[in-house]
Amino acid sequence: MSCSRRWPAAKLAGLPAIECYFHAEEMSPSEVLEQQLIDNLLREDLKPVEEARAYAALMELNGWTGRQIAERLCVPASQVSRALALLRLPDDIRQRVDAGEIAARAGYELSKLENADHQRQLADRAAAGNLTHEETTRLVRQHRGKRRRTTASVPVIASCTFPPSRVGK
Repeated sequence: MSCSRRWPAAKLAGLPAIECYFHAEEMSPSEVLEQQLIDNLLREDLKPVEEARAYAALMELNGWTGRQIAERLCVPASQVSRALALLRLPDDIRQRVDAGEIAARAGYELSKLENADHQRQLADRAAAGNLTHEETTRLVRQHRGKRRRTTASVPVIASCTFPPSRVGK
């Protein structure tokens, strides 16, 4: 049942009735899942891994890409890709993300590490509140061997000489 939370919310608000529409045609499993996902995305208590699993189920059911899901659900493609990245985490870290011990943003950064032990080490620090999102991002980059590019790290090209006729004109 789509929008099943509206009636209890309307009663709490003291409304005597709400507008309701019925669709007589049969819905495909994909359409049902899509409607459930849209409703769930509106929930305040939706857990990050629940969201990711719903995206993955839609992808599998329809053969869609993350971008196609984003377009269909009218959400940013980055939201879908970051959510799906949580599914690459070990179960224990996913549970900590869902429990709110680790922010979903930090979980996304941790998913970039291939080594589960490194993921757990940083997850412990993030859960203890010892890492900001920026610090987590920086440490993940260090573990991966990537450094943030700064102007100081841009290679300098040897000085060029121009033909005399073009200098000063």
